[in-house]
Amino acid sequence: MEFKELTEKQWESLPSSKPKVQNPWDEVLGKLESGKIVQLEVPDDKIRGTRIGLARSATFRGMKLEFRVSGNTLAVRKSDKPVKARVPKEKP
Repeated sequence: MEFKELTEKQWESLPSSKPKVQNPWDEVLGKLESGKIVQLEVPDDKIRGTRIGLARSATFRGMKLEFRVSGNTLAVRKSDKPVKARVPKEKP
């Protein structure tokens, strides 16, 4: 492996880290956290993916969601049920 030394000036000119990518669901999840019920108009072929994406993001924030679907309308609200902590699977 090859390497070379950098000066302090070169070090400072490099970006410190990747910029954070904003979650597209942040605004919706904020409304849900405050107890609001949200309705989303989603193409029929995107309902499942939207539901999964929202649920995963909500779990990361410590919430569980409830969903109702009618046509291409997805209604979502925060559930009163607690989020279950996942137990890692043991490797055989």
